[in-house]
Amino acid sequence: MINKHQKIEAVVREHHGRLVAALASRFSDLSLAEDALQDAVVEALANWSFEDWPTNPPAWLMTVASRKAIDRLRRQLLHQTKIDQLELDAECDQPVEKSCEDIPDHRLQLIFACCHPAIAEKNRTALILKVICGLSTEQIAKAWLVSETTMAQRLVRAKNKISKAGIPFSIPEISQLSKRLTGVLEVIYLIFNAGYQTSDSASLVDIDLCDEAIYLGKLVMSLLPDQMEATGLVALMLFHHSRVNARTTAEGDLVLMENQDRSLWNHEKIALADKLLKGALMKGGLGPYQVQAAISAVHCQAATFEDTDWRQILLLYHHLELYQPGPVVQLNLAVALSFAEDPTKGIYYLDHLPELRKLTQYHPYYVARADMLRRIGDPLAAAEQLRMAISCTDNKIEVEHLRQQLNALDSENS
Repeated sequence: MINKHQKIEAVVREHHGRLVAALASRFSDLSLAEDALQDAVVEALANWSFEDWPTNPPAWLMTVASRKAIDRLRRQLLHQTKIDQLELDAECDQPVEKSCEDIPDHRLQLIFACCHPAIAEKNRTALILKVICGLSTEQIAKAWLVSETTMAQRLVRAKNKISKAGIPFSIPEISQLSKRLTGVLEVIYLIFNAGYQTSDSASLVDIDLCDEAIYLGKLVMSLLPDQMEATGLVALMLFHHSRVNARTTAEGDLVLMENQDRSLWNHEKIALADKLLKGALMKGGLGPYQVQAAISAVHCQAATFEDTDWRQILLLYHHLELYQPGPVVQLNLAVALSFAEDPTKGIYYLDHLPELRKLTQYHPYYVARADMLRRIGDPLAAAEQLRMAISCTDNKIEVEHLRQQLNALDSENS
């Protein structure tokens, strides 16, 4: 049974990005916003109970965090006139109960601030995962394959840069939007992937995080209707998200695409994604998100896994490699090659690309190798690859699925 702490953690995880963004916009200080929200969470842990639960928990946290921020400013003896004005906004003794919709949504402004050219790209993406997605420093460090100390230093540098450079928490003028578009789209897709491949060991997908990324993508698309890559990204996320209900069984077990019940796919989302993609492709300006969306479209158009047009997917991955050369795209290209032509060719491709050696901690690499080895009739080698994959992921659902595959191979080998 869920306890009070878990319920509060769930509230914070769902609303973290919106609350931090609103606080940062109000106080023009990202570090202060994070600290104040944490203070509010501590107070919630001390005062909330199942019998006395706030009507609107995010509004409660926003009100208390605002007061905590003012307290911190007062202690730092900063700009008394500013403090006096802010105190007028929070003068009542008890938290104000408002609907969540009454909290202004400043997430997109925060993303544009973090994507300012003055902030290094590797620091920018980590910062967004921290403040918008609410991931821990440890989780982000693991994704970047660096120490937690190194990642903490990057995050501090990024926040200091925003503060010292006076980067505003606002959406820039239209003339400046396109200069930051690439970074903004990368960040939104990172948010989506953080939800679609959640680091939460007890679940496979964080639906709220995926929905948030799609919402933000649509905002960018409305701001820049002539930027077809923004449209392509929304289409890509919708294609992926349309399959979410088929990714696990009722018992929570992972289901691979080849075994999914395609009647569970959300065909309204697929139709919308297809319409967006076709509209973007007709207008020209092809880019990597449109190519990735086209790959997902081929998967979604197939009535069965066996009907998948792997040659078309292989061609699209070759095209994607022109935009995004790197080991992850090459891994997916190898998988497509193994289905379009022969698994031995996929293995050869994996074994002869030095870039792929960078994926030694990336469990899909070992899963792909295991599947190809199984299909060419080498269950012993496939089992070893599955053991490597298990050692590279903490997600309980994925680990259980890999163990089931490993047990099946061990039975063949015995």
